[in-house]
Amino acid sequence: MLNSMKTLTVLGAAIAFMVPAHPVAAQPVNKSNLWFGGDEGIEVVWKTGENLAYTEENPKIDPRMTKHARGFDQALLKIGERAYLAYGWGLTSPMMVVGDDGIIIIDPTESVEAGEECLAAFRRVTDKPVRAIVYTHNHFDHVAGVKAFTTEEEVASGKVDIYAHETLLQGVINWASTVGPIEGRRTSYTGAVFLPKGPDGSVHDALGPDARVGTITFIPPTKTFSDELDVEIAGVKMHLLYLPSETEDEIVAWFPDDKLLNSAEVMQGENWPNVYTIRGTKYRDPVKWFKSIDVMREFPAEYLVPTHGRPIVGYDNIQNMLTAYRDALQFVHDQTIRYMNRGYTPEQLVEVVKLPAHLAEHPWLNEYYGTVKHVVRNIYGGYLGWFQGDPWALDPMSYIERSKRYVELMGGRDAVLKAAKQAIEDGEYT
Repeated sequence: MLNSMKTLTVLGAAIAFMVPAHPVAAQPVNKSNLWFGGDEGIEVVWKTGENLAYTEENPKIDPRMTKHARGFDQALLKIGERAYLAYGWGLTSPMMVVGDDGIIIIDPTESVEAGEECLAAFRRVTDKPVRAIVYTHNHFDHVAGVKAFTTEEEVASGKVDIYAHETLLQGVINWASTVGPIEGRRTSYTGAVFLPKGPDGSVHDALGPDARVGTITFIPPTKTFSDELDVEIAGVKMHLLYLPSETEDEIVAWFPDDKLLNSAEVMQGENWPNVYTIRGTKYRDPVKWFKSIDVMREFPAEYLVPTHGRPIVGYDNIQNMLTAYRDALQFVHDQTIRYMNRGYTPEQLVEVVKLPAHLAEHPWLNEYYGTVKHVVRNIYGGYLGWFQGDPWALDPMSYIERSKRYVELMGGRDAVLKAAKQAIEDGEYT
């Protein structure tokens, strides 16, 4: 195990030679349709019979989307001897670990309403009090349901500790105030938040069946750290480790006695890693991300529990998925850099940077949330910024004036409308 995350940069470059290679091939979805791998060490405690996604086949919907939706059946899962996952109640699935005289909650989901339902599910197996809460990162769907699980008074008194990375508050401030208004609007648009589930609305939210819009709460963390932290809570040993990836404050939780790794959102479920999100985000560095996954490959995990998506059971299955995920990220990064240095622009890059088949077809790299094209453009901007080398772009004609001239060159308003209507009839929507 790493002694300090300060060694991450050095290890990241060499880790591929330290960790045994695992073939990248499809892993089986369990017959339960609720996890990957066999039946050993995991079970369904309770199924509600509900699925908040849209699961019916429809000619308007790509069948891959409804297949993904059917993987969100609401269920309480027992993983190992004392971990439980409330899966399918919202965008984020909180995990509970039962200790001697209390419980640990990881990621208290996106709203109080969703959190209350998850807690009610957990109460089917234990009535022990909440002793600790872990925020794996600052995004609202991982912190905003906290008051379903505890109160400010309990935290202030020391009855409940909240663990997070030392920079988490900076991230919360960013989305709650600095760019909160615009990101909120763009998130609603991106996720079709206010549209009904169905063929004319939303099928699912990729990371989960549905983002449960509701009461947003937050209680600042009481225990923070920089690189790593070992604690024992209610007799449960927990190792928290800083792994920058989807966010700069991302942490994962390793339970050594259980061989269970909560991978937070370093792994984004069965989705291509969203190195750029179209709602808008600060630059996400794919190199940091795949190096963080390499660190995760060191854990001898028998259970991997992401906060989005279905768990994975079995060391080989886990290594398979981690290997595919990190390989895909590094491949796209390296190929983008290769063609950037040949002078390719973003629109040219997306035509040539393609995943090889064994990665493109991997079940944990579906382009439901992020896409390869989005990532390629983000890498370009992250290294070179917005200027693509065309002097015209340094001081272009105004948008409105350009639009007028485009229409004029295309033959006028009537010709443009006629061409647009014909494109719609031909199914050419882009």
